[in-house]
Amino acid sequence: MRLDSMVNTPKRILVLRSASVPIVHRALETLRARWPESRLDLLCQPSFMPEFQTQPVTLIPYTYEQYSVDQLNSTQGKALQDSQYDLVVIVYSNQRGGGYQNVHDFACGLDTPQVIAINKDGDWMDPDHHHSKPDSWETQNNEKLSKYRNIHPGRRAFILGMGPSLRIDDLQLLEHELCFACNKIYLGFNDTSWRPSCYSVIDILVAQNNREKINALTLPSIHEMNLRPILGDAEHISYVKTLKNPGTEDDPDIQFSTDITTGVYGGRTVLFFQLQLAFFMGVREIYLLGLDFDFQIPNATAEKTAHGETVLVHNGEQNHFHADYRAPGERWSMPNMEVQRKAFIRAREHFAKNDGIIINASRRTKLDVFPRARLEDIISA
Repeated sequence: MRLDSMVNTPKRILVLRSASVPIVHRALETLRARWPESRLDLLCQPSFMPEFQTQPVTLIPYTYEQYSVDQLNSTQGKALQDSQYDLVVIVYSNQRGGGYQNVHDFACGLDTPQVIAINKDGDWMDPDHHHSKPDSWETQNNEKLSKYRNIHPGRRAFILGMGPSLRIDDLQLLEHELCFACNKIYLGFNDTSWRPSCYSVIDILVAQNNREKINALTLPSIHEMNLRPILGDAEHISYVKTLKNPGTEDDPDIQFSTDITTGVYGGRTVLFFQLQLAFFMGVREIYLLGLDFDFQIPNATAEKTAHGETVLVHNGEQNHFHADYRAPGERWSMPNMEVQRKAFIRAREHFAKNDGIIINASRRTKLDVFPRARLEDIISA
């Protein structure tokens, strides 16, 4: 459909960053070419803003993780309504706008005369006619997640943290074990034939900083849903949405999900994410490795991630198993160890109630939540 037939000439345009960076770039370029005299604003989560610095647009930081009508009553929501935009543009990461009901409601709640959308193929459409239709990607993703249900009953599993106590030799010992690993574990691949059974990333800065290397992996992967615009789609990748815990962000009442097809609960650590994955797969005997629970923290910046976490800048601190884990100046998220500890306690309780156990086999750790064991004793048993 042609833009001319859908939209009167707008003076002010607001684009919602609600899809992957390449799709949003294409949408911005199309709008700029069609209406070069119009003012173009991009509402964008702060962690994505560096991706659009070269675009001739005004970047407006959107401090919330997702678009929701609830935010229309916030100070920023009211300011957007007062800005009197002539056109709001929703950018879809799929073809028909499935799963974009909240974004559509947010856009319509801004009280602009016109709302349009662009899909992943560059097709423009009236979102009123498309946003509620079924989305084939969501169906396929749910089918992929469903195949993980109880696929490892009775098996034990190792979940690996990235702490300095993790050794490459440890990985080789686990070559024939069911293993969950995360983030930059691939840095050890040149020195071992071991590979994880399941790989995950939930941290937006990890995904942004290492997108090319992560996308080069073909490991069975289950990532957090909000990373899809960064990491894209592939047959070996599934995405799980994060469910909101009761309580507040600073003091959440951590829950534990038994069905990843509906989502998992956050605990400010990818290990808690993977504990829920493992439980869904039927695993009831878990051994944690490389969970040092001890961080060297550099000076904090004033920047926040899309999840509200404080951004840090690497300054030589060593918090991981590989010397090259972070490059000088690399941005990373402040760990919330209090919330992490609460999440680990919840996981311990949930496994115990279901005849399961979690044991910390890390060579050194400051976490006192789980019983301890030596890796060599576990492997030789």
